[in-house]
Amino acid sequence: MTMTTKILSASCNEESSPIIRSKLDKLVEQEVSLVATKGSNSTRSLIESILQALKKTSSLHKFIVNVSAITYSTSETELSIKSSIGSVWESKKDGYINYKISDNDTTEYLISIIWIHIDG
Repeated sequence: MTMTTKILSASCNEESSPIIRSKLDKLVEQEVSLVATKGSNSTRSLIESILQALKKTSSLHKFIVNVSAITYSTSETELSIKSSIGSVWESKKDGYINYKISDNDTTEYLISIIWIHIDG
C-alpha cells in the first residue's frame, strides 16, 4: 500500500519531545498501515494503536490523539474542512503535530498528536 504523509503543522521542541520526530512520523505511518491492512478503517482502532505505541516512549508525558477519516466518493468534487485547537502550555516541554496521511485514492486521515509533560 502506498501512503503519502504530510505534516500540516507542528509545535515541538526536539530536545524535550518524548519521541524523535522522524520516529514519530514512522510510527504514525506504520500504525495507519497496520489498521488499513487489517481492513479496519476505524478511527477508534487507529487511535488505540497509536496511543499504545506512544505509551512505550515516555512515562513523563500524557498523550492525546485525534483522528478524522475522510472518505471521498467519486461524485464529490469539493471538500472543505477546518479544525482548530488552542492551548496554554510550556512550549519547551509540551507539543503537538498534525499529519495528513493518504492511504489510497479515496481515504485520508487527519491525525493530531498532543503531548503534555508531567512534572513528577
